[in-house]
Amino acid sequence: MAQGVIQISGPVKSRAYPKTASTALTANSLVTLTSGKLVAAGAATTSFAGVIPRAVVAADDDYASASEVPVITLHDGATFLMGTSGASAATHVGNDYDLSDAVTVNLSASAVKVITVVRVLSATLIEVKFNRAIISEA
Repeated sequence: MAQGVIQISGPVKSRAYPKTASTALTANSLVTLTSGKLVAAGAATTSFAGVIPRAVVAADDDYASASEVPVITLHDGATFLMGTSGASAATHVGNDYDLSDAVTVNLSASAVKVITVVRVLSATLIEVKFNRAIISEA
């Protein structure tokens, strides 16, 4: 499985967003905004701030504050490596699916259809592009 969500093509840009105080975030995971602050994306997430490149953990000096952290923003045409919750196959290419969590694609769910499978690299690793609303960089 991939080590999180890794961009492999397209423009790489970042932006700082305030994190939610006292909330852990996994490195290389998808994040969204709730009340203007970063939280981990989930299975029902339909808009994304991007991918947080570093972990936020309780041992951080600023863990309890809403300090800003860098986020790699998502762009049309960019593709990413992601792990899957089930075995991927060539028949998944071109189809739209949901997330299982902030780092994994659920190949058995297509209610919100946030990603399209671009290429299958192994039984548990795929290249994807994002379909749903991307939170504005402005």
